[in-house]
Amino acid sequence: MSTQILEDRFELEKPLSHTDFGTVYLACDRRYQHRPQCLVTAISYHQRQIRHHLEREVQVLEQLGHHPQVPTVLAYFHSDNTFYWVQEKIIGHPLSQEITRGKALSEGYVTKLLQDVLTGLIAIHAQGVVHQNLQPQHLLRQAASG
Repeated sequence: MSTQILEDRFELEKPLSHTDFGTVYLACDRRYQHRPQCLVTAISYHQRQIRHHLEREVQVLEQLGHHPQVPTVLAYFHSDNTFYWVQEKIIGHPLSQEITRGKALSEGYVTKLLQDVLTGLIAIHAQGVVHQNLQPQHLLRQAASG
């Protein structure tokens, strides 16, 4: 497989997940010497309205990227009926790795977890966005936060 470079900047390294909506790739940003990793989501579309809708959604996410619990949008663009959305890669693990069936959780842990999640959701909802797929495997816990 040949290396694919998007916008002369983002080098796709490997696919991470694939759904009916699109594919998420691990990539690196060649703009910087240390080539930081990022995530590139590629979504195919066949109607112009879908592209415009995706652009509006990412523009809202760009505004939210200034929130510490929302990944920063690095870029977005389209090519050949595919919409690309690039965001910072969060170093951490999914919440689903911490929460397992039958494992007791302390009140303090649950309180802190809910505060963290709700703070992010409040910021998202304030921009008129509803997550629509809130699950432990979609919530990343940053390595530094615990």
